[in-house]
Amino acid sequence: MRAGLVGDEEFLAWEPNSHFAFRFNACSTKAIAAFAEDYRVVQTPGGSRLTWTVAQKPHRLARPALVLGLPAMKLTFKWFLANLRRYTDKRYA
Repeated sequence: MRAGLVGDEEFLAWEPNSHFAFRFNACSTKAIAAFAEDYRVVQTPGGSRLTWTVAQKPHRLARPALVLGLPAMKLTFKWFLANLRRYTDKRYA
């Protein structure tokens, strides 16, 4: 992950080509108390739809930083999804 973040991940769901979910049981930063992601891909008449859910709980002392950093996180996620869209459009067009 970016910024050298390392997590001890546990996969909660694994269904090839349609669903996977994981959580961090431990993390290299003390700022994150809990973190999880869930990815679901559903076929549609025009291709497919990705639903990506991210959940993060900061440690108490990190909460103000998370609130202040929320606009940057939103931009980062928007950038990530735009890159993913370009990749999938090119690879699976």
